[in-house]
Amino acid sequence: MRNIRQAHFTLLELLIVLLILSLGIALTGVKLKEAYEEQRFFSECGQVIDQLRMAQELMLVLDSDVEVRLAIDPETKQVTSNLAVEKPLNDAWVKLIERKLSFSAIRSYKFDDNQANPLVVRFSLGNMSKGKLVLSAAEHSRTGELWQETIDLIGYPSPIGKKRLSQEADGVDLSQRLYPAEVYEELYPEPGNNPIADKKK
Repeated sequence: MRNIRQAHFTLLELLIVLLILSLGIALTGVKLKEAYEEQRFFSECGQVIDQLRMAQELMLVLDSDVEVRLAIDPETKQVTSNLAVEKPLNDAWVKLIERKLSFSAIRSYKFDDNQANPLVVRFSLGNMSKGKLVLSAAEHSRTGELWQETIDLIGYPSPIGKKRLSQEADGVDLSQRLYPAEVYEELYPEPGNNPIADKKK
């Protein structure tokens, strides 16, 4: 009869295998956590973009000044955002529109070089904020951000979204405008103030 040799593992070999397995599990866990945090950050940025879009729509529909206010709580350091309409609204609308959003992944913001607390982004037919709103996952905008989102606001009614990569904000084709030329002619009747009419010249 043949002698069947059984494989014997030393305690050291078992420990090495367990160590390799634990390292693999730990690395996978770290990557999953980073992916979750990244997804949460960009999801919160999407909520801010939705608020900005709503503010612009309310400005046009209600013919009222609207503000989006970003702030950092001095105690918790948590970033919050809320929308405020100048024109009086009924209670049901106020609860729906002006509710405050609190963020855990967005850690800082700036509008161009302005990092005011609170930071007010204004939507008014005569004076709309113009610049780049930068949301960051870092606690301070100037130190090693993990993730950033840049939102272009070009100073008049237009699509609001992430930073355009292939074209400047003022050079967007007319076909990509959110509103037809007639809307701009009504909003900007004075010569030299209509961004679309001026572009046609």
